[in-house]
Amino acid sequence: MSNSSAPLFDIDQLRIGYHGRALLPPVSFELRENQFWMILGPNGAGKSTLIRSILGLLRPLSGSVARREGIHCAYIPQQMGFDPIYPLRVRDVLRMGCQRGWSSLNPFSGPGRAEMEEALADVGVPGVLIRRFFDLSDGQKQRVMVARALVSGASLIVMDEPTAAMDPQGEEEILRRLAKLAKTRPLAILMITHYADAAPRYATHVLYLDNHTQVVLAGEPDEVFSADSFRHRYAHHLHDECCDPPGAGPAAEPAATLRDATAATPTALRAQDGVS
Repeated sequence: MSNSSAPLFDIDQLRIGYHGRALLPPVSFELRENQFWMILGPNGAGKSTLIRSILGLLRPLSGSVARREGIHCAYIPQQMGFDPIYPLRVRDVLRMGCQRGWSSLNPFSGPGRAEMEEALADVGVPGVLIRRFFDLSDGQKQRVMVARALVSGASLIVMDEPTAAMDPQGEEEILRRLAKLAKTRPLAILMITHYADAAPRYATHVLYLDNHTQVVLAGEPDEVFSADSFRHRYAHHLHDECCDPPGAGPAAEPAATLRDATAATPTALRAQDGVS
């Protein structure tokens, strides 16, 4: 039986990289329900590599990823892999997110219409259930993918720059909705973004990675944003109010301790789990 008070993921002294060469110092943080983590850092800092390692798609060099029993994750990439020739409707895309673990003895029924409509409304695209998926804008498609994660019952939604194709207004709206989902539903969100200004307003926690200066910081936005190593890189992008507490409200769990992990010591690999 799973323990609902345990973190969804416990990342401990995780060293990521390729061919035996680490990209970053060891990374340690916990992912808990009702948290919205934004991963910030320059291009090539290892953000996508870290996500792949956490989800079990890439074997880390050392360290551990402990996953709460009985949960599953939803991953939303920058680009969808659907063939535009296939006449998918939005409802088909939503149902795809629920097609796991079914057989002749456990037939697939899928989410009901009301559940799908509720999820679409929660992400800001009501009334599109029977529209062709490829007739939607890129921003609307990303919202549908978030709705798919919701109807799948995912405990962790992992997103790789989901707002890259959106205009500033659309970006603000989806971040506001994601912050609300993380606060009101039994899930957590882990999102890669370059939109540093938004983190204090919407994120409960920030993970900052910089492979050039070999710095890893994890904690609440005001803690991370006040660190000298962070301000040195982002000072020209940020305003003083960016270091105020996030406007999305306090986190449901205690904040992670701010860590500069340059001196951390890796531990032996303890567990790996794939995306499910």
